[in-house]
Amino acid sequence: MNSLRLKQTSSLFFLFVVFFIELMAANLAHPATPTIIVTRGLPSSTFGYAFAAMALGSFLFSSFWAYLNDRIGRVRVFALGCYGYALGQLLFMFATSLWMVVVARFIAGVFVGGVMMTQLVLILDHSLNSDRALNLTVHATLFTLGGALGYFFGGILADIHINV
Repeated sequence: MNSLRLKQTSSLFFLFVVFFIELMAANLAHPATPTIIVTRGLPSSTFGYAFAAMALGSFLFSSFWAYLNDRIGRVRVFALGCYGYALGQLLFMFATSLWMVVVARFIAGVFVGGVMMTQLVLILDHSLNSDRALNLTVHATLFTLGGALGYFFGGILADIHINV
């Protein structure tokens, strides 16, 4: 039993590190979103619509991602979610109208739902029954901290002009 606990603990540590880095990276762009919206002359309400579209995409497709996790595997779904989220961010970068911003953020939300679902499933897969609540709590803490640091570093990077 001791070797099983050690194997699961080292696997979880690796997963938590990967998740933390992914969460920071995924949140780097968000501080620049209001500036991008204003620069493109879009209404202030665009930020709210964009966030709502992202949340809706994640909500609507979470069950689909849970199903895919069991059908094609955790790593594939995690990678697909990361690549799809990057695609959504790329589309957002080139969006010039309200509807394009909303569609891009919806796409990003669909795929980030896959990333979040896979993270939770992987934590449950690598946890002993007695440690599941603790490990989900650690994930929630890292989710919050990674997001906050992503926003923080994204805010710093947003102040650096490309031509400097």
